Amino acid sequence: MRVLVTGASGGVGRSVMEGLLAENVQVRASSRDPQQARMPTGVELAAADLNQPDTMARALGGVSAVFLYAQGKKLPELMATTKEVGVEYVVFLSTIDATNQHDYAQHNRRRHLEVEEAVAAAGFRYTFLRPAAFATNALRFWRQSIVAEGVVRIPFPEAQQAPIDERDIAAVGVRALASRKLDGAALVLTGPESLTQRKQLECISNVVGRPIRLETMTEEQARAWLEKIIPVAYVNLLIAQWRDEVGAAARVTDNVERVTGRPVTPYAAGLRAMPMPSAWCESILPPTPCQWAAEALVPSAENSKYKVQSLEASPAGANFHWRAACKARFAKYWLGPGESIVASVTLPEGSTLTWMPTLTVPRIVPMAFCDTSGRTW
Repeated sequence: MRVLVTGASGGVGRSVMEGLLAENVQVRASSRDPQQARMPTGVELAAADLNQPDTMARALGGVSAVFLYAQGKKLPELMATTKEVGVEYVVFLSTIDATNQHDYAQHNRRRHLEVEEAVAAAGFRYTFLRPAAFATNALRFWRQSIVAEGVVRIPFPEAQQAPIDERDIAAVGVRALASRKLDGAALVLTGPESLTQRKQLECISNVVGRPIRLETMTEEQARAWLEKIIPVAYVNLLIAQWRDEVGAAARVTDNVERVTGRPVTPYAAGLRAMPMPSAWCESILPPTPCQWAAEALVPSAENSKYKVQSLEASPAGANFHWRAACKARFAKYWLGPGESIVASVTLPEGSTLTWMPTLTVPRIVPMAFCDTSGRTW
């Protein structure tokens, strides 16, 4: 059995690949830019673009199942190509909004249901995964202000979600791909409990071992902030959804545990397992001097112009923080496609910190730090 994984550079896709490899399933990943892609050992890489279905035929050759992360731009052509090459089974990463009848969710609902309906109409065996908010979303939105100011500003701190660890989503996908037990299922996947955003922030604060202030912003301030980091089409959705979630417990299902046979990952436990910038976590810095590094990558030419600020060390030398900005005048380094840099500072006690930023389009996101022995922190 060979499975093609699309969206392989994302957290869910990568965990799906790792889970399939552990099951001795042959894995192929598609990438628009294979030269820049970094995949787990044992994964075959194929050049393909889901928005150009004619490029998918070679990637799909000899594949019996697909883990699909796709939008609806070229759905008819994509389904036709997938069917023509003999694919039998599709596991589609959809969204919990596919079940959401509120007006604010209709844009997101429609674009995912279009894919679900196209997959079913093409005659594939299928499983649809409909996850709630990813547990990483809070880090994605709050990372910059936590690192820079030790504060999180949100409009609705009492809004509730049941955030799910991406590895739990992937575990269900792996079970679906490795068996026929989930054929025809559309599974809503959630974390184990409903948490307010205030409680999520408390969990992050506890994990990183430092206080983080919470400040309430207005909806207008939230809109201006969100428009800088997500597509405008999602700004109204998020603000309306957060408003609607105040005072109402989020939906919680047992589907992850029922399918995988193990408990779903608690929010705080998932945070502890995530690679985080050491700037957040004084407690995880090793006690002895060492060099630190993280991978740097600019994925494509169209997103090649990034500038990165230099590092700063704290007076005590027990902690450091970094700042990064896109196209900022004060930044020191330019990175082009495939290029990387190393920026170093000397901590007061004389140890050297070596830093290489990980860049992802369209945002700059630090993914992991490791010491020279290869351990990640």
